[in-house]
Amino acid sequence: MLAEAGSPLPTTAAAALATLVVERGRLAARGFEPRRGAIDEEAEQRTELFRGVAQGLGMADNLRAAIYNTRALRAALDLGDPARAAVALATESIFRGSVDVRRPRDLLDRARALAEETGDETARAWVAGADAVLDALALRHHDVVPGLLRAEAYFQERTRGNGWALDSLKLVRSLTLRLLGAFEALRTRLPEDLADARRRGDRYLETTLRRGAVQVWLCDGDVREARDALDGRAWPSFREGFHIQHWLEIEGHADVALYEGSAATVLERFREELRAQRWSLVARLQRPRILGWATRGKLLLARAARHRDRASLLECAWLARRLWREDLGYARVRALLLRAGIANLRGEEERAIGALRETVAIADRIGLGLTGAAARRRLAGHVGGDEGRLLLRDSDAWMRTQRVVDPARIAEVEAPCA
Repeated sequence: MLAEAGSPLPTTAAAALATLVVERGRLAARGFEPRRGAIDEEAEQRTELFRGVAQGLGMADNLRAAIYNTRALRAALDLGDPARAAVALATESIFRGSVDVRRPRDLLDRARALAEETGDETARAWVAGADAVLDALALRHHDVVPGLLRAEAYFQERTRGNGWALDSLKLVRSLTLRLLGAFEALRTRLPEDLADARRRGDRYLETTLRRGAVQVWLCDGDVREARDALDGRAWPSFREGFHIQHWLEIEGHADVALYEGSAATVLERFREELRAQRWSLVARLQRPRILGWATRGKLLLARAARHRDRASLLECAWLARRLWREDLGYARVRALLLRAGIANLRGEEERAIGALRETVAIADRIGLGLTGAAARRRLAGHVGGDEGRLLLRDSDAWMRTQRVVDPARIAEVEAPCA
């Protein structure tokens, strides 16, 4: 069908990237103003075909999905229906924002203007959803989850047939709660979301939610349940194509190993998976890219602590620089924690203390509760005295609000060697 439409699926990553550049060039040359008038039936068919392909590929193959979403947007702008053009613009902003969240606000502003012009509820829902997703991906403040919940409610109450949007909002919400360290909220929401996925036979959503929630079970001290969530039989092998679920599997195994104190060997045990991740299309996505670098950095610290490995520290420092250049708060605290770990292993006490103090300041500003609590615990061990006791008291108090069974182990997961 795609070949008949003159839009075959690119067979290689290089071809896909080149095709995306061409498609976005065509879109820019056309401009973003929608045609108004009678519905163009051919444009309508192309819009629905390309939109379906983009949503079907989704997070499993973001690059090829982005190609078809761009084609869907171009067709929607030619369609003659400003409301559907608004939906397409909002969706395009999500695809672009998943790669670099700083870029797509102009597209969303255009979508919002069209949604308000038409008064179309579906268009308004997509604008609200895209706005909430971009806010959550940037994570510049702690109050992002309510926006995701409002967007979910809008879709459920005022639209029909938008299951892809609802699933996407649930996934972003779940992974954002994990990043914030809002484990109580995750415990509340996760059973309902998993039950819904199972009821609908949605293995994609179920597997992603379970693998993304490993830290919840670690906070409960339930390593067995954490390992069960990472069961490799739940999803095809990474050799068949590296997906979001494989990235979360690696993250989960790393977290379990850090919790158990066995992280020094993870880089060797998962060498093939990590190589596949590095060259995968998932690595284009900003959040997996950031968290993937941070996880590799933590594992390098664990290996360096065990083997006094200078090369591991040098690579870790390189990863910290890359994280810092992402220019997002949740990336920078991870850069700082890696720098604190490097400094500590090198015996550079003041540098470690400075990095941890800066981590606490950023984490508090944007609401990264777990990161702030772990950094306080590490800082307490460096400064000692009355300040150290206060830092440890505050860290443990936060851990109690999230019912963390073993704060010391969870701090090791978040901030090893620091």
